[in-house]
Amino acid sequence: MSYRQFTLDTLKEKFAIKKQNTKLFKNIKKIKPTDILVKSIQRADELPLTTEKSKSEFLISPVLLELWSINDKKFTFFSGEQLNADKSKGLNGECDFLLSKVPSYTYVQAPIFTVVEAKNDIIQDGYGQCGAQMLGARIFNEKHKKTTTKKIYGCVSNGESWRFMLLENNDLHIDLGNYSINDLQELLGVLQYIVDVS
Repeated sequence: MSYRQFTLDTLKEKFAIKKQNTKLFKNIKKIKPTDILVKSIQRADELPLTTEKSKSEFLISPVLLELWSINDKKFTFFSGEQLNADKSKGLNGECDFLLSKVPSYTYVQAPIFTVVEAKNDIIQDGYGQCGAQMLGARIFNEKHKKTTTKKIYGCVSNGESWRFMLLENNDLHIDLGNYSINDLQELLGVLQYIVDVS
């Protein structure tokens, strides 16, 4: 088993993870995107983004790179990296995107945030995988004593819509809000909040 095979039901059965719908963010300070990001998204809008890979490259990556840049590279941003937390429990495999609290490393340390690309554009289809990766990130951190944070954030995105999640203890909070690439200021504000509190 790997992260991709998890559903919300599997997380509940194997780890007693309980799903809750919650309003995760209040009074988010909006962040103005750079012209580079705005132009990049505008150009992407003219392309036939019909696969997970294309949406990942042209919509999700530019937003995360912008976040990395405005934070003066104070964290590391990984794409397609392995996060092997506990293979015996199926908490292993490739992560679409990971943010690590430790800057400028060539391997994963202290993961704080994971992004999963939505399968077939259906955001809900990525909840189980994202929840499993968040649990994997927490176990990885505890094993390696890399961070004391008990909260791990995650997100499922099809590039255009972004749905955020928070794993705290055995509660998997799924945000009631749906953030859009069409409001980059609000989306960047939420991402910055996660970096600030992690």
